[in-house]
Amino acid sequence: MNYVVKFWIENLYKSAIEETRGRIKNEHIWELSYNGENPNPHTQNIKDMEEYIDFLEKELSEFCS
Repeated sequence: MNYVVKFWIENLYKSAIEETRGRIKNEHIWELSYNGENPNPHTQNIKDMEEYIDFLEKELSEFCS
């Protein structure tokens, strides 16, 4: 694979990971302020985003090896 294309794809993965980490921080603020009676939906959102990061990190690792 062309070096430039590989560089772009690596950056796409890394950017998605960093963006999602920022979204988790924001979601955590919402999680802390939730006062509803139902289970906190923000907690599940954080879990989903953490799973997404795990997937992206695995894919990035496999792509780079």
